[in-house]
Amino acid sequence: MSTSARPLAGGNTVTINGTGLSTAIAVNFGGTAVAPPGSGTVQITAVTPGGTSNGVPYTYVAVPVLTSLSPTEGPLNTGTTVTLFGRGLTTTSTVLFDTTPTSFTVVSDT
Repeated sequence: MSTSARPLAGGNTVTINGTGLSTAIAVNFGGTAVAPPGSGTVQITAVTPGGTSNGVPYTYVAVPVLTSLSPTEGPLNTGTTVTLFGRGLTTTSTVLFDTTPTSFTVVSDT
């Protein structure tokens, strides 16, 4: 299974890999057939005429919220370290300055 995001709001696309899936008639997310809003971890199963597959865990991840940064301004040249504060930062995969990706280190969830 793969996905680029697992938002609490649901609605995202999930790719399921395995064998015997060509006859699947349903995919269940914790008992429902679409990626619904949710939280925590649910089991995804595929239903075929031959039965229901084993479950594969799917974990919902909250969207990070930024509350402040320090410093709030700096020189035009590169090299200034900026600290972001907020919540839900542990699963951060990219930090952008406008549209430019930058290197980063996650220190904590906040």
